Amino acid sequence: MAKVHIFAGIVFLMMIANIPMGIGAEAGREGITNNFTHTVFCELGVDSQSDDSSAVDKILHSIYLSGEHPFYYVTMPSDKFEVANHRLEGDYNIYGYPTCFFDGGNEVAYGLKDESYYEKKISEAGSRDVPDLSIEVLANWIQCPCQVGLFVEAYVTNSGGEKYNGRLAVYIAEINSRWTDSNGIPYHFGFMGYAINEQISVNAYGKHYSSGYWNPPAYGFEHMLEKDMENIIAIGVIFNGTHHNSYALPPDENPFKAYYVDGVASDRVFDVDLPPVAKITSPVEGSIYFFGREIAKINGNKAIIIGKILIGAYADDDIGIKKVEFYVDEELKHSDEKPPYSWTWDDSAVGSHTIKISAYDNSGNKTNDTKNLIILNI
Repeated sequence: MAKVHIFAGIVFLMMIANIPMGIGAEAGREGITNNFTHTVFCELGVDSQSDDSSAVDKILHSIYLSGEHPFYYVTMPSDKFEVANHRLEGDYNIYGYPTCFFDGGNEVAYGLKDESYYEKKISEAGSRDVPDLSIEVLANWIQCPCQVGLFVEAYVTNSGGEKYNGRLAVYIAEINSRWTDSNGIPYHFGFMGYAINEQISVNAYGKHYSSGYWNPPAYGFEHMLEKDMENIIAIGVIFNGTHHNSYALPPDENPFKAYYVDGVASDRVFDVDLPPVAKITSPVEGSIYFFGREIAKINGNKAIIIGKILIGAYADDDIGIKKVEFYVDEELKHSDEKPPYSWTWDDSAVGSHTIKISAYDNSGNKTNDTKNLIILNI
């Protein structure tokens, strides 16, 4: 009899939702500190369907935010961006995802490890002897009838007694990326192409100047505006011209030529405090839940809930999250100050409702996320 009641409840909710019955499968860090000889640069190869890729991004971002290491990274979404795929497969002969290439392949980390493992890799790469180089990057927004994008300048100084040959690349990255994982949570420092990517030669005790232009439409990013530049960072990287043999799957599989990094610097067009990232992670659209347990997938853009349900949220910010508030139909129900952010909704409710989260950072900036769902809980 209980099974009949459950099925009747599901039919009732699906009629309300007008869903077909078919169920289908489904910040500046340049400089020398401690034992570091230079700022370390990492290219993180990810696949958006890989949960491990998302986990490694979160670990690297935590290390970055700690400020304990002179360190930058970009996330390279192989399945979302052809230019990233070309770099990972063409230059690095990547074995699988996620893979971290520290300093052009001086250190390589495949798979998901704990945070201390990546910190060790960063420290090992950062303690390497490097030529006496420095780099400065300046990025400025240009908008006129003839072009829209970033004009980037890079100044390289060779303070050593030998001529330097290498490659200068300025990576453009979205701080809170449009590229997301399988749960819709944005990656950090998502790679969006190059403003400069060229060979350079700098005489002993000499200087070098390069300039370049990042054209968003040329990379498939239409309708970007000046305000969008608040979320953009330009990272200049100097790669040595001498290659070393390295492996994308250490110790000896998937060989590639590694050109080590000798200098890194960055610039933001607008150095502003970005609002937090906020995302309702549970319940998921197109699923039926019975007392918190997902029991089926449906063809629709709403979740159907029978009984109580755990509302899960993800929130992230570069200066820290102060709190996450949970609302039902604009009525505040719960406030959470520590991750994992969640609240169990166990009020009597029938029909269509809207759940919302509001994430506040420590500066008071706020971001909302909402979901509509159908619930039967009496």
